[in-house]
Amino acid sequence: MQKGELDAISDILGHIGDPDAPKIYKQPSKLSRDDTYDDGLEQSMTDADKFVADGSNDKLDIQDFQTQFGDIYNIVLQIGVGLAVIVGIVLGVKFILSSVEGKAEVKKMLITYVVSCVVIFGSFGIWKIVVTILQTV
Repeated sequence: MQKGELDAISDILGHIGDPDAPKIYKQPSKLSRDDTYDDGLEQSMTDADKFVADGSNDKLDIQDFQTQFGDIYNIVLQIGVGLAVIVGIVLGVKFILSSVEGKAEVKKMLITYVVSCVVIFGSFGIWKIVVTILQTV
């Protein structure tokens, strides 16, 4: 893992729960007790236009977004592969060293293991296909 990937992950995780973190949206300003709106609809439309204008200035950087989620995708996939290999080795050793009853029990666990691997890696495959298709659009 490269230093840039670790920095991107720490940036993402560092902003979770931070009230001062940059946001994708901006809340409209709240009225104080001294503010009064005598204009009614006209003032509401002005506030709405100001709200839309504020939001149009905050564009999301797509390249940065793709880089960060690409890094997260790769990290989660590597962890999934590592866990699948470790569990596969443990089940294999149990199967080799166990008795007849133990082998039957390991075979039941092996079915669950195979189904879990298909679900995990199938979901990653589907995610990668969707991202690739959406990038070309």
